[in-house]
Amino acid sequence: MPSTSFTHHVSPCTFFAADHPDHRHSPSFRLASNAKDLLEAGFTTVRNLGHSGVDGDITLRDQIGRGLVPGPRILAAGRKITPLGGQGVARLSTDDAILRQEFIPISGPVEAERAVGDLVLVGVDVIKIVADDDDRLMTRDEIGAIVRAAHQARLRVAVHATTVAGIQASIDGGVDSIEHGNGERCDADRDA
Repeated sequence: MPSTSFTHHVSPCTFFAADHPDHRHSPSFRLASNAKDLLEAGFTTVRNLGHSGVDGDITLRDQIGRGLVPGPRILAAGRKITPLGGQGVARLSTDDAILRQEFIPISGPVEAERAVGDLVLVGVDVIKIVADDDDRLMTRDEIGAIVRAAHQARLRVAVHATTVAGIQASIDGGVDSIEHGNGERCDADRDA
């Protein structure tokens, strides 16, 4: 079978999977089910960029690697590094316990580097950050600190950026890929 990759994510959003009595609605069951479906559809490699709970994609990647669960090779990001407050919380919840299942909120370059170190320790394959969410924005210095720490660990950095300011800070910070870069034109576009 030819190799095919899917490069955003495989996992369910754990915000919507809170302790349902039917095990088929649990995050771990849905992760494994989604991985099997992707493999059966011909995908041999996927990059998961968040929303798998605390290390859910890492655990699934390891289970697949041991042959315990069928699925494609997973490049796991673990939790996303975000500005304070997480991502999309206005629509979901501001409960800190829920936020910490999905995100590592940071404020400043020191916390940014520490967050990368925490993700490296749990075995991620890629770092995912959120440069902007509503009026919350990571600074170029925070993004640069994340990129330097990730690159030192030989990891790439993918960023969720949708605004001109978020996209420009991501470019200036040196990220490896921009996801959802649907904001207006930024300086890098104008220079091309």
